[in-house]
Amino acid sequence: MQVGGGGNQRVAAFKSGLVSGVVTATDRFEQLKIPYHVLADALEMEIKVMGNSYLTTRSFRDQNKDVVMRTVRALVQGRRWAKDSKNREQVLTIYNRYLPSSDHLDRKNVEPIPLYPYTNTEDLRIFLSYLTEANPTLRSLKLSEFVDNSFLKRVEQEAGSQP
Repeated sequence: MQVGGGGNQRVAAFKSGLVSGVVTATDRFEQLKIPYHVLADALEMEIKVMGNSYLTTRSFRDQNKDVVMRTVRALVQGRRWAKDSKNREQVLTIYNRYLPSSDHLDRKNVEPIPLYPYTNTEDLRIFLSYLTEANPTLRSLKLSEFVDNSFLKRVEQEAGSQP
């Protein structure tokens, strides 16, 4: 059974007994003190997870290119800092302070974070294909109209041109 919505809806369906298993992060279960058993860990299995995205409207992007560019630079700079081994202890302390889960972060969770988080339209297309039964209009979306990796490409080019 496909449960519509996000993690909160999946946890609610699990808690109510409507479903016996869900694919989601464990933090919501822990916050609500719902007993669960982890059947698989996507990171350990090296499975791509579609998750965090950085979104804006086209009009904001078009009218505020400098703001978008500075934001993308800051995101990459933060990722670069987090992936630098000399910052390991600080990264783990910060992540563990703000993670809403009792599962503390370790280095294996930080390493897979890509320095340049490009949106792969093929991965996105596959992910959306799972939702088309509940929302058929998703079949006709032209993902290239929604994804703009140009700012990220520019930041990567700038980094490549620096000594």
